[in-house]
Amino acid sequence: MPTYTGQYGIIKTASNTINEVKSFSIDVTADTVDATYQGLDWKENKSIQKSWAGSLTALWDNSDSGQAELVIGSTVTLTLQPAGTSGTGVANEFTGDAIINSISYPSDMASMIEASISFTGTGALTESVSS
Repeated sequence: MPTYTGQYGIIKTASNTINEVKSFSIDVTADTVDATYQGLDWKENKSIQKSWAGSLTALWDNSDSGQAELVIGSTVTLTLQPAGTSGTGVANEFTGDAIINSISYPSDMASMIEASISFTGTGALTESVSS
């Protein structure tokens, strides 16, 4: 089974690649409800609604059109490729609409200024393979 590194990861808006990305993550969860009833020794649960959220950290570049689209409170379509194309020309990708809910620009004299951005999905996150 192949394994991948994040070295070639790509994150894009509907119209631009977000440049100078150092890292990003996607977290997908499913809410559950207790479906246990009398007479069972083990709890039973049922999956109900799913949700997703994530974050990215990039070197701050106020001239980058991809970063410029990530405005606090806005909804953007994001496409995330954790392994990029990894030299194969084919990529697993996740696409969905997300609300930008926080942006941080930490500044330290011993490092580059970064933009740390958090987002929350609104609607489905779809997984596909692109070439």
